[in-house]
Amino acid sequence: MEEYQLNFIIPMGATGPKGELGPMNNNAKEIAIFYNNQNNSGNLEILDCINLSSQSIFYTVDNYIFFDVSGNYDFTISGHLRESSTFSGCSIIVRTNIQNKPTVTNDLIHIQLSNGQEEKYFLVERIGRYSVPQRVTILFNKNNDSDASVENLQLIIKKLF
Repeated sequence: MEEYQLNFIIPMGATGPKGELGPMNNNAKEIAIFYNNQNNSGNLEILDCINLSSQSIFYTVDNYIFFDVSGNYDFTISGHLRESSTFSGCSIIVRTNIQNKPTVTNDLIHIQLSNGQEEKYFLVERIGRYSVPQRVTILFNKNNDSDASVENLQLIIKKLF
């Protein structure tokens, strides 16, 4: 393999005038949801929510997140799955469903430990398009005899324009 050495200097000119500050996007609709660490199967429990906009379109009731405005949404989830006993393939599912039809569901994000995998740090992003009001929940699935747990889980939902 040949080696090359770059031995030249890029000339630097005078600094130009400073331009005006561009527009700020104050219309962003975004929420960050933080969940309790959990080792029981079922819906994850919301620990805290932060609405990142002054006029939020998101609200929470019990352990559900709701939004009523149709459009495209960006979902970003991160956290840590761990299991050291039975390696049953525990999983996390971000599920959306129509608010007035809870049986009509969409498993938007599915994160699973593979057989023999003890832990997984993850960050997954998906985009969904919704034309009717939605309810969002996160499910944790595992076998009853498993010591699996989910930790440091957070979900950010952002309405795209």
